[in-house]
Amino acid sequence: MKTNPTIVPRRTGPNGDAIWMKFECGAGSRWTSTTEDWSGCLCNFSGCNCGTIVRKCGETNMRDEKWFGLRVGAAKEQAHNEERERQTQSLLEQYSWLEQRADTRRSSHALGAKNIRTELKRHFPWVKFTVTSKSFSGGNSINIRWDLGPTSQAVNAITDRYQESDFDGMQDLSIPRRTLHPELFGGAKYVHEQRSFPHELYDQVGRDLCALQHVEYAGQYTRHLYGQSDDRSLQEHVNALLYSTHFGAAEKYAGVERTPQAERTGTDWHWCRIKKTIDENDPMARFNPLKQTANAKSTAPASLPSDQQAGADSDISKRTVEVITTPEAASKITPIKFTAAPRATTIAVTPWRRRW
Repeated sequence: MKTNPTIVPRRTGPNGDAIWMKFECGAGSRWTSTTEDWSGCLCNFSGCNCGTIVRKCGETNMRDEKWFGLRVGAAKEQAHNEERERQTQSLLEQYSWLEQRADTRRSSHALGAKNIRTELKRHFPWVKFTVTSKSFSGGNSINIRWDLGPTSQAVNAITDRYQESDFDGMQDLSIPRRTLHPELFGGAKYVHEQRSFPHELYDQVGRDLCALQHVEYAGQYTRHLYGQSDDRSLQEHVNALLYSTHFGAAEKYAGVERTPQAERTGTDWHWCRIKKTIDENDPMARFNPLKQTANAKSTAPASLPSDQQAGADSDISKRTVEVITTPEAASKITPIKFTAAPRATTIAVTPWRRRW
């Protein structure tokens, strides 16, 4: 029985790493990259000395297989890289209109702030957002501020993908997210949103809530709005109502009202809601879907002439009609062509308007 290992030439793999040999004794298995072949010898490994016969189980030049003994490390890494590449291409196609880190020399948080401005302007063009970024000793951050407009939840749905980590208060440390979006389009360690409202709006909503509940208004610290069991201040009720209300384009505050019973379903509802009106003179009103719907309804559809209606009802699958309209303040007549669908009884012509 051999007691000393056989000395073999030192070998390396294609990448230059040493060939690791796996040996197994009665106490377990271990990897070694030395030139000593212990197969067939009595165990004399340092820290073991179990006295059993050592046998050789295999060899590899993969570093990650040194610990697992399985030829799956390279396959897992390749699958991970392929999935990462697929997700990268998907994000680049989905957000092709954003600036990429590979195309700029800006810092990650500065580029993230720029792309956040672009996204917010794309989704909420009627709101003026203030987006700033800064760096500090522990990392960097992006801060977003705006008045009225969308709720914080709606803005956070866009800005959250630019945040690189989360803070765990139980452990008092930051936990990285390791997502692809900040790597491609920039981001910061922390992203904060801050929504504010005019001071006179706070006072007006508070007075209207007291009037709705028939409670005497005594300032922002008025108590018992819901009754004697309600110990919250009026300011807390106003904040809860304002921060859960979305103000669309050109929408103005018009009072408060009780939430209809039919809408009090689930858990995400409030006992009252804010009434809003659309300012017709506000240029931003064109971004309001309610205003666009009202404009479409105000444009009375014109009925087809009898001969065209008969043609639409015939076997002709399509009929092209040319309509000439003269917009106000236009210098010349603009022809508009459209195709009437079979059996169509009305034609809606979009009125001319200035492109802002």
